[in-house]
Amino acid sequence: MRVSSISREVSNFMTNLATQQMKYREKNDLARKDFLQLLNDLHQVDLSAEECASNVNLFYTAGSETTKSTVIYTLHELAHHPEVMRRLVEEVDEYVKQSGGEISYDLVKSMPYLDLCVKETLRKYPGLFFLNRKCTHDYKVPNSRLVIKKGTQIIIPSMAYGMDERCFPNPESYIPERFLEETKNYDEDAYAPFGEGPRKCIAPRMGIFVAKVTLVRLLSKFRFEATQELKVEFAPSVIPLVPKDGCATNVFLFYVAGADTSTDAITYTVHELTHRPDLMKKVQAEIDDALEKSNGEINYDVLHEMKLLDNCVKETLRKYPFPILNRECTQDYQVPDSKLIIRKGTPVIIPLQAFGMSEEYFPEPNRYLPERFDSSTKNYDEKAYIPFGDGPRNCIGSRMGSAVSKIGIIMLLSKFNFEATQGAEIGFARAQIALAPENGISLKISNRIRNSI
Repeated sequence: MRVSSISREVSNFMTNLATQQMKYREKNDLARKDFLQLLNDLHQVDLSAEECASNVNLFYTAGSETTKSTVIYTLHELAHHPEVMRRLVEEVDEYVKQSGGEISYDLVKSMPYLDLCVKETLRKYPGLFFLNRKCTHDYKVPNSRLVIKKGTQIIIPSMAYGMDERCFPNPESYIPERFLEETKNYDEDAYAPFGEGPRKCIAPRMGIFVAKVTLVRLLSKFRFEATQELKVEFAPSVIPLVPKDGCATNVFLFYVAGADTSTDAITYTVHELTHRPDLMKKVQAEIDDALEKSNGEINYDVLHEMKLLDNCVKETLRKYPFPILNRECTQDYQVPDSKLIIRKGTPVIIPLQAFGMSEEYFPEPNRYLPERFDSSTKNYDEKAYIPFGDGPRNCIGSRMGSAVSKIGIIMLLSKFNFEATQGAEIGFARAQIALAPENGISLKISNRIRNSI
């Protein structure tokens, strides 16, 4: 069973696009120096057609969103810095005139001030305000007892580095000149908008080039003036840096967040139950009993009575939450017992998965133990369990999300039996925001021999 929030039409389109191109190249003995060729080569070794299609989709989405954001935020900053705008427009006009109006790779590459402006934009507004990676071996943090275990999901706060005064003096100011060799005053190790190492973005040059070409075309033809304040307010609970600009963002957010979290909770709950057959039988018995009493009707009262199912969903959300919550600091805050001050307006990352998998808060965190949520056997730190957040910014649809997940589980377990066909431990895909299984989750499904409901 593989539950996905991506529509079948989109999935089929991406799969067909990748497979048709790979078959065409193989049939006609074509080899090109491009991304699709790399996927084709990997397909011959160990990548499935679905994985190739996923990468095509990822490149399209990631490339278009980050490029668009870079262009928009550069223009926004230029509109609030007329001297920087004047200098850049003069450079664009001069170079475009010299080339006879032709915008080529060499032309764009030779514009030094444009390059500085794009770098400064990516410093202040990176495409993603954090990067996620996976620890490849046990690592002991220097000068501490903390050991990051192999397989642990790691969050690299790119935006926090870019806005840290220790790494970039006057981080709130838009200063392209900070990247000039003769006036460089920043920590180079803290500047990695595309990541670093073998898992860095495979196409940073392409993304930067497209952004620069767009800026050249816009600045050579149009004038831009600011119509709002310099400081940008970002939409809460959105992974890319999206300006807080009304209903469209929230409609999209509700659709994606609601679909993904509900399907994930259903999938991971069923997966865990297949590795605890005794618990699976108890949950199915609870479901059968409740539906018999309600004559097969699934309503709020029926859901409320299923205590074991409720504990299972809670345990699933403890073990497989959305990995992080992002918030914004509303006032200057000094971290206790330190000199560190988190400035007002700073994006803050709350590592939900790290809390849920910490032995300090949840004994035996790797085990699936719904009984830990029984009031009679409770042995966890309640403050560390916040799968939907807490306070005024907690998820507005938490009860609806839990109800939808429970209904999905009831519908499945009342009609089908599920058996495990893979190990209990799940390998998660790298460079994904949500916890996405690397190769899906495979289960053996059979009809239950019982009266229809």
